[in-house]
Amino acid sequence: MNPETLRCRILDYTKREMYQHGADGLTMDDIARGMKMSKRTLYKLFPSKTSLFRVCLSDFANGIRSQIQQKQIRMADVRIVAATNENLERAIKEGRFREDLYHRLAEMEIRMPSLAECADDILPLAEFFRERFSKELKKETKGFSKDAIYRLRSYRWPGNVRELQNRIKRAVLLTETDRKSVV
Repeated sequence: MNPETLRCRILDYTKREMYQHGADGLTMDDIARGMKMSKRTLYKLFPSKTSLFRVCLSDFANGIRSQIQQKQIRMADVRIVAATNENLERAIKEGRFREDLYHRLAEMEIRMPSLAECADDILPLAEFFRERFSKELKKETKGFSKDAIYRLRSYRWPGNVRELQNRIKRAVLLTETDRKSVV
């Protein structure tokens, strides 16, 4: 088998394994064993796992998909959607995240502002959750006390909308039936 055909087969196998099982646990030994080849042959074509994965990522990014025992390369429309609450630029500077991977993923970045940055949204969201949980929990509530409104506006909400939702649900649950307003 010529080296280019063998190289394509190794790439196909590696991509399939990465897709099915993830790249974290995949070793060069696994790839050599799966391809039924010696590690020496594998290392001649790809000197390291990093070089092999780089080619796979490059093919994914460029939409190239080859198939075993086919001479032609097919183009594929591939999109990767990733989400994190990590500051990736800081992680790159600290050496905890690969810069080349960041640039592959950051083609279109959507930054969601924190709830603290959208202070005008806090009360409408709180009201929405109060009404929802009042119906869901079959507890009659009419609104928020002035003190509760002040606390909702002044709190930083590090847990964002999910924290607000949980706090409102807890408040509705604990509301006394004769008071009707959520504290």
